[in-house]
Amino acid sequence: MGLKRLTLVNSMQSDTLQKFIFICSAKSCSKNGSEEVKSALKAYIKSNGLKKEALIVKTKCMDFCKSGPNVVSNGQLYHKVSVKEAKEILRELLRD
Repeated sequence: MGLKRLTLVNSMQSDTLQKFIFICSAKSCSKNGSEEVKSALKAYIKSNGLKKEALIVKTKCMDFCKSGPNVVSNGQLYHKVSVKEAKEILRELLRD
């Protein structure tokens, strides 16, 4: 059985590719605020007209439960991310 290629149609429709931030939504991370982080980032993206540049993706457990909320951006894993830190991670991602 061969690998299946996932085509991100939404990203391919514009001239620039979207950048992604992955946020763990498992039980431990949710208890530690991952839903608030996700909601704040989505609101920031919407209010700043960045829907074509950035996409927030909920994930299942990242196996760092005691260090949540966990966020992955641009190949970097961040632990215990606050709303303020998440917004800075997003701004840094969009500068690259």
